[in-house]
Amino acid sequence: MRTKKVIACTCLAAALVFGLAGCGDKEPSANTSSGNEESEQLSGGWSDSSSTELTGEQEEVFKKALETSGGDYTPIAYLASQVVAGTNHSFLCKSGDDQFFVIKVYEDLQGHCEITEVDDADMNKYGDLIRSASE
Repeated sequence: MRTKKVIACTCLAAALVFGLAGCGDKEPSANTSSGNEESEQLSGGWSDSSSTELTGEQEEVFKKALETSGGDYTPIAYLASQVVAGTNHSFLCKSGDDQFFVIKVYEDLQGHCEITEVDDADMNKYGDLIRSASE
C-alpha cells in the first residue's frame, strides 16, 4: 500500500514539474501595430482611444444608441472603449443646451446599442476638448 502512495506522489510531482516548466520562459509577443490604431484591448479593461476624432463606425454606434435611448446629444469626441460581452464606448458629447457630458454606450454582440450612463464632463479632464468644440 505504501508503494502505491509513493508512486502516486512521484507521478503527481513529475506532472507538476513538467506542467510548470513551460510557464516561466514565455516572451511577451511584440506589438507590431503602426501606432495609429487603438491600443490592444483586454476583456474588462477600458482602453483610451488613440485619437479623439470620431470614425464613421463610432458615429453609427452613437446614432443607434440615440434611436434606442433618446436624448439631444451630439458626440464631439471618442474617449475610450471596454470589451465585455459586447463593447462599452465612451463619448464626450454636447447637449442641445450647450452643456457637456460623458456618455457611455453599450453595443451588444448583435450590434444593438443603448445609452447606459450620462455624467457631467469634468472640465479638469476634458477642458481642452470642450473649449475646442465651443469655438
